[in-house]
Amino acid sequence: MSWCPKCKQEFQDGITICPTCNEPLVDELDTTILLKQIDFFSEEEVNKFASFLTYSKLENISWEKDEASGNYYIRCQEEDVKEIAKLFGAFMSVEEDKKEAEETENYEETDEEPDSSSRTYVKKQDQYSDVKSTGIMLIGIGIVGLAYVVLNATGILHLLNGTISFGLNIALFAAAFLYGIYSMRQAKVLKGEIAEEETVRKKIMNWINEHVTDEFLENCNDPSLPDEANYLKQYQEAKQLVQKQYPDVKENFIESLLDEKMN
Repeated sequence: MSWCPKCKQEFQDGITICPTCNEPLVDELDTTILLKQIDFFSEEEVNKFASFLTYSKLENISWEKDEASGNYYIRCQEEDVKEIAKLFGAFMSVEEDKKEAEETENYEETDEEPDSSSRTYVKKQDQYSDVKSTGIMLIGIGIVGLAYVVLNATGILHLLNGTISFGLNIALFAAAFLYGIYSMRQAKVLKGEIAEEETVRKKIMNWINEHVTDEFLENCNDPSLPDEANYLKQYQEAKQLVQKQYPDVKENFIESLLDEKMN
Protein backbone atom coordinates (compact mmCIF):
# COMPACT_ATOMS: atom_id res chain seq x y z
CA MET A 1 0.00 0.00 0.00
CA SER A 2 1.09 3.58 -0.71
CA TRP A 3 -0.01 6.95 0.62
CA CYS A 4 -0.10 10.50 -0.65
CA PRO A 5 1.96 12.68 1.74
CA LYS A 6 -0.27 15.69 0.97
CA CYS A 7 -3.91 14.49 1.11
CA LYS A 8 -3.13 11.33 3.17
CA GLN A 9 -5.17 9.15 0.76
CA GLU A 10 -4.27 5.45 0.57
CA PHE A 11 -3.67 3.72 -2.81
CA GLN A 12 -3.25 0.17 -4.06
CA ASP A 13 0.18 -1.10 -5.08
CA GLY A 14 1.21 -0.11 -8.59
CA ILE A 15 0.04 3.51 -8.38
CA THR A 16 2.97 5.90 -7.96
CA ILE A 17 1.40 9.37 -8.35
CA CYS A 18 -1.62 10.80 -6.51
CA PRO A 19 -4.19 11.72 -9.19
CA THR A 20 -5.64 14.46 -6.96
CA CYS A 21 -2.48 16.18 -5.74
CA ASN A 22 -0.04 15.03 -8.44
CA GLU A 23 2.38 14.10 -5.62
CA PRO A 24 4.66 11.03 -5.66
CA LEU A 25 3.33 8.38 -3.28
CA VAL A 26 5.33 7.13 -0.28
CA ASP A 27 5.45 3.71 1.39
CA GLU A 28 4.99 5.14 4.89
CA LEU A 29 2.92 8.15 5.87
CA ASP A 30 4.58 10.71 8.13
CA THR A 31 2.03 11.33 10.90
CA THR A 32 4.16 13.79 12.83
CA ILE A 33 3.54 17.53 13.11
CA LEU A 34 5.79 20.49 13.85
CA LEU A 35 4.75 21.87 17.24
CA LYS A 36 5.16 25.63 16.82
CA GLN A 37 3.42 26.54 20.10
CA ILE A 38 6.65 25.81 22.00
CA ASP A 39 9.79 27.42 20.61
CA PHE A 40 13.43 27.32 21.70
CA PHE A 41 16.20 29.78 20.97
CA SER A 42 19.16 27.40 20.92
CA GLU A 43 20.00 23.94 19.66
CA GLU A 44 21.13 22.95 23.17
CA GLU A 45 17.71 23.79 24.68
CA VAL A 46 15.60 22.00 22.08
CA ASN A 47 17.92 18.98 22.13
CA LYS A 48 17.56 18.75 25.91
CA PHE A 49 13.77 18.84 25.67
CA ALA A 50 13.71 16.28 22.84
CA SER A 51 15.85 13.94 24.97
CA PHE A 52 13.51 14.55 27.92
CA LEU A 53 10.49 13.56 25.79
CA THR A 54 12.24 10.44 24.51
CA TYR A 55 13.15 9.51 28.10
CA SER A 56 9.44 9.95 28.93
CA LYS A 57 8.68 7.15 26.45
CA LEU A 58 7.27 9.29 23.63
CA GLU A 59 8.07 8.01 20.14
CA ASN A 60 9.06 9.70 16.86
CA ILE A 61 10.43 12.79 18.61
CA SER A 62 12.76 15.06 16.64
CA TRP A 63 13.42 18.78 16.22
CA GLU A 64 13.87 21.22 13.38
CA LYS A 65 15.20 24.73 12.94
CA ASP A 66 13.02 27.35 11.26
CA GLU A 67 15.44 29.23 9.03
CA ALA A 68 13.15 32.26 8.79
CA SER A 69 12.89 32.93 12.54
CA GLY A 70 15.99 31.08 13.71
CA ASN A 71 13.92 29.29 16.36
CA TYR A 72 13.87 25.55 17.03
CA TYR A 73 10.71 23.42 17.21
CA ILE A 74 9.78 19.90 18.29
CA ARG A 75 8.33 17.44 15.76
CA CYS A 76 6.01 14.85 17.30
CA GLN A 77 2.94 12.67 16.82
CA GLU A 78 -0.39 14.56 16.83
CA GLU A 79 -1.80 12.44 19.66
CA ASP A 80 1.17 13.33 21.91
CA VAL A 81 0.68 17.12 21.83
CA LYS A 82 -1.32 17.35 25.06
CA GLU A 83 1.14 15.11 26.91
CA ILE A 84 4.05 17.20 25.61
CA ALA A 85 2.36 20.35 26.92
CA LYS A 86 2.25 18.78 30.39
CA LEU A 87 5.84 17.51 30.17
CA PHE A 88 7.01 20.97 29.09
CA GLY A 89 5.96 22.35 32.47
CA ALA A 90 7.86 19.58 34.27
CA PHE A 91 10.90 20.14 32.05
CA MET A 92 10.96 23.87 32.75
CA SER A 93 10.61 23.21 36.47
CA VAL A 94 13.64 20.89 36.39
CA GLU A 95 15.64 23.43 34.39
CA GLU A 96 14.65 26.17 36.84
CA ASP A 97 15.80 24.01 39.76
CA LYS A 98 19.15 23.45 38.05
CA LYS A 99 19.48 27.17 37.41
CA GLU A 100 18.70 27.99 41.04
CA ALA A 101 21.25 25.41 42.23
CA GLU A 102 23.92 26.95 40.01
CA GLU A 103 23.08 30.45 41.23
CA THR A 104 23.30 29.25 44.83
CA GLU A 105 26.78 27.90 44.19
CA ASN A 106 28.02 31.01 42.38
CA TYR A 107 26.40 33.81 44.37
CA GLU A 108 25.76 34.66 48.00
CA GLU A 109 22.29 33.96 49.35
CA THR A 110 19.81 36.84 49.23
CA ASP A 111 16.53 37.52 51.02
CA GLU A 112 14.55 37.37 47.75
CA GLU A 113 11.92 34.70 47.34
CA PRO A 114 12.72 32.03 44.73
CA ASP A 115 10.95 32.35 41.40
CA SER A 116 7.78 30.27 41.56
CA SER A 117 7.01 30.30 37.83
CA SER A 118 6.34 26.91 36.23
CA ARG A 119 5.55 25.43 39.67
CA THR A 120 2.08 24.26 40.61
CA TYR A 121 0.31 26.89 42.70
CA VAL A 122 -0.94 25.78 46.13
CA LYS A 123 -3.87 27.74 47.57
CA LYS A 124 -3.42 29.45 50.94
CA GLN A 125 -6.29 27.34 52.30
CA ASP A 126 -4.45 24.15 51.34
CA GLN A 127 -1.15 25.49 52.68
CA TYR A 128 -2.89 26.40 55.95
CA SER A 129 -4.40 22.92 56.30
CA ASP A 130 -1.08 21.19 55.59
CA VAL A 131 0.99 23.39 57.91
CA LYS A 132 -1.58 23.19 60.71
CA SER A 133 -1.83 19.39 60.54
CA THR A 134 1.99 19.16 60.49
CA GLY A 135 2.20 21.46 63.52
CA ILE A 136 -0.36 19.45 65.50
CA MET A 137 1.40 16.20 64.65
CA LEU A 138 4.85 17.50 65.67
CA ILE A 139 3.57 19.00 68.93
CA GLY A 140 1.94 15.66 69.74
CA ILE A 141 5.15 13.76 68.95
CA GLY A 142 7.16 16.21 71.05
CA ILE A 143 4.85 15.94 74.09
CA VAL A 144 4.64 12.15 73.96
CA GLY A 145 8.40 11.86 73.40
CA LEU A 146 9.32 14.18 76.26
CA ALA A 147 6.88 12.32 78.54
CA TYR A 148 8.63 9.11 77.51
CA VAL A 149 12.00 10.60 78.52
CA VAL A 150 10.59 11.77 81.89
CA LEU A 151 9.20 8.31 82.62
CA ASN A 152 12.62 6.82 81.97
CA ALA A 153 14.36 9.49 84.04
CA THR A 154 12.08 8.84 87.04
CA GLY A 155 12.59 5.09 86.84
CA ILE A 156 9.04 4.17 85.82
CA LEU A 157 10.42 2.91 82.50
CA HIS A 158 13.88 1.46 81.93
CA LEU A 159 14.26 1.75 78.15
CA LEU A 160 16.86 4.53 78.01
CA ASN A 161 20.34 4.09 79.42
CA GLY A 162 23.21 6.54 79.57
CA THR A 163 23.61 10.29 79.28
CA ILE A 164 24.02 10.23 75.49
CA SER A 165 20.78 8.31 74.98
CA PHE A 166 18.86 10.70 77.22
CA GLY A 167 20.45 13.75 75.58
CA LEU A 168 19.64 12.61 72.04
CA ASN A 169 16.03 11.83 72.86
CA ILE A 170 15.51 15.12 74.69
CA ALA A 171 17.01 17.04 71.74
CA LEU A 172 14.93 15.12 69.18
CA PHE A 173 11.57 15.47 70.89
CA ALA A 174 12.19 19.06 72.00
CA ALA A 175 13.03 19.96 68.38
CA ALA A 176 9.81 18.29 67.20
CA PHE A 177 7.79 20.22 69.79
CA LEU A 178 9.43 23.58 68.97
CA TYR A 179 9.05 23.09 65.21
CA GLY A 180 5.42 22.18 65.82
CA ILE A 181 4.92 25.49 67.66
CA TYR A 182 6.65 27.30 64.76
CA SER A 183 4.36 25.53 62.25
CA MET A 184 1.27 26.58 64.19
CA ARG A 185 2.43 30.21 64.09
CA GLN A 186 2.98 29.90 60.35
CA ALA A 187 -0.49 28.40 60.02
CA LYS A 188 -1.93 31.42 61.85
CA VAL A 189 -0.22 33.75 59.35
CA LEU A 190 -1.52 31.72 56.41
CA LYS A 191 -5.05 31.73 57.84
CA GLY A 192 -4.97 35.52 57.79
CA GLU A 193 -3.95 35.49 54.10
CA ILE A 194 -6.78 33.19 52.94
CA ALA A 195 -9.43 35.93 52.70
CA GLU A 196 -7.03 38.29 50.89
CA GLU A 197 -6.11 35.60 48.36
CA GLU A 198 -9.77 34.76 47.77
CA THR A 199 -10.54 38.44 47.08
CA VAL A 200 -7.71 38.63 44.53
CA ARG A 201 -8.75 35.30 43.02
CA LYS A 202 -12.36 36.44 42.52
CA LYS A 203 -11.23 39.77 41.03
CA ILE A 204 -8.91 38.16 38.47
CA MET A 205 -11.35 35.32 37.75
CA ASN A 206 -14.10 37.84 36.99
CA TRP A 207 -11.73 39.63 34.59
CA ILE A 208 -10.82 36.33 32.94
CA ASN A 209 -14.48 35.41 32.50
CA GLU A 210 -15.08 38.82 30.89
CA HIS A 211 -12.13 38.75 28.48
CA VAL A 212 -11.17 35.09 27.92
CA THR A 213 -14.48 34.32 26.25
CA ASP A 214 -15.45 31.52 23.88
CA GLU A 215 -15.06 34.04 21.05
CA PHE A 216 -11.52 34.92 22.18
CA LEU A 217 -10.56 31.25 22.35
CA GLU A 218 -12.14 30.57 18.96
CA ASN A 219 -10.10 33.39 17.41
CA CYS A 220 -6.93 31.73 18.74
CA ASN A 221 -7.64 28.54 16.79
CA ASP A 222 -5.62 27.49 13.79
CA PRO A 223 -7.68 25.18 11.52
CA SER A 224 -4.51 23.43 10.34
CA LEU A 225 -3.65 22.25 13.87
CA PRO A 226 -5.13 19.33 15.85
CA ASP A 227 -7.34 20.02 18.88
CA GLU A 228 -4.52 19.44 21.37
CA ALA A 229 -2.23 21.96 19.68
CA ASN A 230 -5.04 24.51 19.50
CA TYR A 231 -5.70 24.03 23.21
CA LEU A 232 -2.05 24.82 23.95
CA LYS A 233 -2.21 27.86 21.65
CA GLN A 234 -5.39 29.12 23.36
CA TYR A 235 -3.87 28.59 26.80
CA GLN A 236 -0.68 30.49 26.00
CA GLU A 237 -2.49 33.46 24.42
CA ALA A 238 -4.95 33.64 27.32
CA LYS A 239 -2.05 33.51 29.77
CA GLN A 240 -0.25 36.36 27.99
CA LEU A 241 -3.46 38.42 28.04
CA VAL A 242 -3.92 37.97 31.80
CA GLN A 243 -0.23 38.60 32.54
CA LYS A 244 -0.41 41.85 30.59
CA GLN A 245 -3.37 42.97 32.73
CA TYR A 246 -1.86 41.73 36.02
CA PRO A 247 1.95 41.87 35.60
CA ASP A 248 2.63 41.68 39.36
CA VAL A 249 0.66 38.48 39.94
CA LYS A 250 2.66 35.24 40.17
CA GLU A 251 2.68 33.21 36.98
CA ASN A 252 1.66 29.95 38.65
CA PHE A 253 -1.33 31.69 40.30
CA ILE A 254 -2.53 32.86 36.88
CA GLU A 255 -1.99 29.34 35.50
CA SER A 256 -4.14 27.86 38.29
CA LEU A 257 -6.99 30.25 37.40
CA LEU A 258 -6.72 29.46 33.68
CA ASP A 259 -6.74 25.73 34.47
CA GLU A 260 -9.96 26.31 36.41
CA LYS A 261 -11.43 28.29 33.50
CA MET A 262 -10.37 26.09 30.59
CA ASN A 263 -10.55 22.56 32.02
